[in-house]
Amino acid sequence: MPKQQGAGGARCQPTQISAPGWFWALRVGKDDPAELSVTGLRRTGVISLALLALVAVGLVGCASPQAPAGSTSTTTPGVTAGISAGASATPTISRPLGWSTPMAISPGIIFFAISCPTMDFCAAVGIRTQPAADVAVLYRAGSWSSPVAIDSASVVNAVSCATSNFCVAVDGSGRAMTFDGHSWSAPNRISPVALASVSCPTSTFCGAVGTNVVSSPRVNDAVTFDGSGWSSPITLHPGDATANVHAIACPSSGFCVAVDTSGNALTYSAGSWSQPVAVASHEILNSISCPSSTFCLTVGTGGTVATFNGASWSGPMPANNGQSLAWVSCASSSFCVGVAASGGSEVTYDGTNWSASKVIDQGNFFWVSCPSNNFCAAADGGGSVFVLQ
Repeated sequence: MPKQQGAGGARCQPTQISAPGWFWALRVGKDDPAELSVTGLRRTGVISLALLALVAVGLVGCASPQAPAGSTSTTTPGVTAGISAGASATPTISRPLGWSTPMAISPGIIFFAISCPTMDFCAAVGIRTQPAADVAVLYRAGSWSSPVAIDSASVVNAVSCATSNFCVAVDGSGRAMTFDGHSWSAPNRISPVALASVSCPTSTFCGAVGTNVVSSPRVNDAVTFDGSGWSSPITLHPGDATANVHAIACPSSGFCVAVDTSGNALTYSAGSWSQPVAVASHEILNSISCPSSTFCLTVGTGGTVATFNGASWSGPMPANNGQSLAWVSCASSSFCVGVAASGGSEVTYDGTNWSASKVIDQGNFFWVSCPSNNFCAAADGGGSVFVLQ
């Protein structure tokens, strides 16, 4: 199959990358063999933690073209960010907040997710290479804990915290680990597929999605938690042989939105899932954030951005100067932080405009969680953490 083309139609070129920039640089397209590498490494857990540690040392991947180190994307002032198909410029906004300097937690850690329900508490999960294990670290009132092992048989992919006393992490073996404010539970298998994403708006409701990429057609499942146990898996858009449903956001109990690698979105309401709706055809939607049931924002390849108002989707439009966005977190409809797929940069959305790209963690890919308009925390692939406030 032909490779995914980058911004401006240029084919992405093989680029030498080193840990941890390997992760999202491999995501070059749903029909490219490299996508299985990404999905296999982090999302599916079909390889061991030890092999993942070796791969993270350095890979030759396919990365999107990017500006020289230290430069920022150009923007066109005066162009509003009304979401409309065919929009081609990114307006600029001011930056009242500042990022702290990244602080290394422990050598040999690669973080894969972070969740902050409040400004005073966060949980970040990832892998430790020596000794090999999945680990979690906690942020409490300005201080980060030492890493604690929570899993050893697969790759932990995601974490979501409703409160400082309730978090759920999921792994590539379809298992969940729960945090009760003091310790993590033993892994509990809740799905037959590799779970890629989880979202818990309360301690009595969570949604999780994942994919079995080695089956043909691929099997996409969703499970929900009701406070006492997990539901049986529900298959999402059966018969789709190429798409991975790999990101979910649940702003309230009983309502979730998930996105896939074919540019589709699905909603969960009243106990059932909708059929897929095309949001950004031919684009990979990498992440979604829903601070409320009437506002969601999803990001993907080519800087694709689309929004959901609770009833319908608007977009897509490009942000980040057309460079791919791999992660997004929105505290509200007027504050979101998007993370670039490479180069350690971010862009900020104020409800109308997108900022210019700014490098905040040179050479590293990172994950971010923003519980308020005045605070975000991030954890990167180099084992460092930092905050925006």
